[in-house]
Formats: sequence, structure tokens, C-alpha cells
Amino acid sequence: MSNTWQLQNAKTKLGAMIDCANDDGAQVLTVRGEAAVVVLSADDYEDTPESPTLHQRPGEAMLDWLKRSGVWAVGLDDELDLERDPTDVGRDVDLSD
Repeated sequence: MSNTWQLQNAKTKLGAMIDCANDDGAQVLTVRGEAAVVVLSADDYEDTPESPTLHQRPGEAMLDWLKRSGVWAVGLDDELDLERDPTDVGRDVDLSD
């Protein structure tokens, strides 16, 4: 099936459009012949760097998540050093009153 849907067709076949997004990738919805929105599967959306819901995957290091999330795309890697110092083994903290 085509990946382009007219608004009136998408309204009546929303379920089919969602199935196509899950199975075949992005679906384009047009209004008056112009592309208006793109429908993505949740998995495809979560994998986009622009996704505000991009979350850390189980077992993924925080640094790797930050790189995948797009933080590095805005140049923070030049300003922010997130590499761990291997000589820093922590410190004692007094928790007594």
C-alpha cells in the first residue's frame, strides 16, 4: 500500500494507516494535496533524536543515551565533559547528626 494518505481517507481508515506505519514505516497524511503530518510507529518515533520521550534503554550507559538523544548535536560535547575520572574512587561522607 502507498505511504501517502489523504485526510478524508485517513479518517475512515485510521486503523489501517496505523498498521501500515507499524509494518511499512512512515505514513504521510496530506491535506488539500500538501503533506501535513507524518505518522510513525512508536518504535520509529522513539529512535528519532528529536523524540522528547526518548528514554534510556535497559543497560544503556547514561553517556551513550545522551549521545543518542541528540545532546551532542547541539554542541554540548564541547562544553560538557561527562567522561568518568578512573582515579576518583569516591569519598567518605559523614551521615551522623
